[in-house]
Amino acid sequence: MNANIIKDILKYNSNNLENFTESQRFIFANIETKVNHFFKKRGLNIILITGLRGTGKTTILKTIAKKYDGLYTSGDFLKTKAVELSDLTEISKAYDKKIIIIDEILYLSDWQIKLKIEADTNQNILYIISGSSAMQLKKISQDLSRRLDIYKLSPLSFREYLLLKNKIDIKQKINFNDFLNKDQEKLFLELSSIKQQLPKNIYSLFKGYYEDQLPFLLEETNKKDKIIQLVEKVIYKDMPQIDNLYTEQLKNAEIIIKFLSSAEKINYTNISTNLGVKKDMVIKIIDLLEKSELLYVVQDVVSTRELRSNKKILFSSPGIRIALNEINESSIIGFSREDMFGLILKISGIKFAYNYKQEGYDYLVKNTKFEIGNNKTKNQTSKGTIVIGDNLDVEYKNQVLSVPLYLFALIND
Repeated sequence: MNANIIKDILKYNSNNLENFTESQRFIFANIETKVNHFFKKRGLNIILITGLRGTGKTTILKTIAKKYDGLYTSGDFLKTKAVELSDLTEISKAYDKKIIIIDEILYLSDWQIKLKIEADTNQNILYIISGSSAMQLKKISQDLSRRLDIYKLSPLSFREYLLLKNKIDIKQKINFNDFLNKDQEKLFLELSSIKQQLPKNIYSLFKGYYEDQLPFLLEETNKKDKIIQLVEKVIYKDMPQIDNLYTEQLKNAEIIIKFLSSAEKINYTNISTNLGVKKDMVIKIIDLLEKSELLYVVQDVVSTRELRSNKKILFSSPGIRIALNEINESSIIGFSREDMFGLILKISGIKFAYNYKQEGYDYLVKNTKFEIGNNKTKNQTSKGTIVIGDNLDVEYKNQVLSVPLYLFALIND
């Protein structure tokens, strides 16, 4: 191999491991446990870290590389330098590196088969890779999937945000199963007790969380611009890795996601008419935006029922909707509130569905009904429903439990 290429790879490694803040994400402890287990007992020697851009994948990779003297690089860099994975393995051996770390490996062609070969023939080397494209990662072959451990990074939970941003460690635990199984009057008493133990300014802290669900935003002042830049990278850099799109089609994707940020529900025909984009392209772009993990379509409460023409769209982070909205932030408060509700459940791995019939409640989790709203909403809600909202107090009245969104955000994660 060309000596200059080796020099470039080592320089890229050293430059990236200087002057960066180590990861403090909760999931890092689980990944580190896996790394330590590998060096004690071997086993699977590929770790995949996936998730939306900005969730902290790169920081975790650099932290591992620094702590364990690994060789850090990126798929983008390797592609530019025309470096093969086999070359990377040889360099790691020559410099006694036991961990090879490749950020955004999806930029490399045929990476799956090449990685499998390298991992199979070098069982004493741990390969840690990352990727942001959910669609491409879903295409991982069964053969490779049996050889790796996957860790999915979500945006920050409220509990995690409080610790990282404000150094506040919330010890009180709220088990979501209590929402599903416990008598609501007893749950009301438990939630009231927990509320009394929280910081007095918890509501204002929660308002800050609305803007900071992504770790890279914690120290940023102009958060809106940074989020817009992230969305542009996903559209113009990641989406072409998923599907071949022309520049004009990528511009349409940017227009469509901004349109969606101000919409409660969507209709492909209406979007096509309003934006002048062919309907089949609208469908394709929204599908790609979902697979890029910027947003998602919520399923119907009746799993066998085909979704109606109007589809419920939630953004993966309410901060993304807020940053993209070009109309009036006050006009989307209700939409971003539902984004937050979905984010809280997704972080905890809880499945939920949307009531497209809109008869008495908004969302269903197993057999428990949730209404997302405010004081006016709770007075119109059917018995047994749990109302979640921004300006609510913990209250149990007329067999309806009201829970402030900040308290709901502290469910176990």
